[in-house]
Amino acid sequence: MRKLFFLLIIAAATMSAAPAASGDTYDDIRVTFYKAIEDAGTAERFYASLASGKYSRDAEKDALLKAYLGAAETLLGKHYINPYSKYKHLKSGLEIIASAIKKDPSNLEIRFLRFSILHHLPGFLGYGPERDEDMKVIYRELLKKDYTELPYDIQKGIAEFLIQSGRISAEQIKRLNGLLARG
Repeated sequence: MRKLFFLLIIAAATMSAAPAASGDTYDDIRVTFYKAIEDAGTAERFYASLASGKYSRDAEKDALLKAYLGAAETLLGKHYINPYSKYKHLKSGLEIIASAIKKDPSNLEIRFLRFSILHHLPGFLGYGPERDEDMKVIYRELLKKDYTELPYDIQKGIAEFLIQSGRISAEQIKRLNGLLARG
């Protein structure tokens, strides 16, 4: 179910995302990110392309690329067996995403990247405050209905993920469902 949900979000992104300065950069990154969730080899190549490949220079200037770099590093950890390696990459990746959030604190996509990672982590790791902060920002940004940065289809997928996460109140679910119904 989760895999299908990410597929829907990525598919929507590739159909309607605004092109970045270098053409279809964000489209390519979103598609590769989705593939890297399930495939260790893709995760390693994805991280390498963001860290030292064709996007590396832009990642320092572009908060969204930087966030994807951090997310890519967390995916490396996901695919390792050694708990120390898992945690090391998770922590480093989340620090990179946090620096991207400092650059662009209201960016819905960046907040969603981090939220979707933190949502799946056990509470004892201590990332609950960041997860809750992301959830609030995501909810606030979705209610703005601003589709200039991130198209409706992607925002719809984010809203559905937030609803399915079970981390928002019944009233918030009602408002998001109303938003989804109106399109």
